[in-house]
Amino acid sequence: TSVPNLCSYKAARMQWPEEPPRPTERLPLVGATCFPCPDDGTMAAGRPHAFALNLRGRDFVFATETADEAVEWVRSLSLAIAE
Repeated sequence: TSVPNLCSYKAARMQWPEEPPRPTERLPLVGATCFPCPDDGTMAAGRPHAFALNLRGRDFVFATETADEAVEWVRSLSLAIAE
C-alpha cells in the first residue's frame, strides 16, 4: 500500500495544464491529526473557517471560504490518515 500524502503546488488547480504538475511539497500523513480550529481565531490568525493538520509536531493551518468546506477537508484528511 502507498502512504497518503498532502501535496502543495505553486499554481492553483484551475491553472494546471492537463497533466498535474509536480508537487512543490509532499507531506506524508502517517501519524498526522486533522482538526477544526477554534472559532475564536487564536490558532488561525483571526481567519474564520479554518482547520489544522498536525504532523510530527508542526501545525499547518488552512482557511476555507465556508464552514462546510472546512468540515469536508477535516473529514477527507482524517479518512486519508486512517487508511
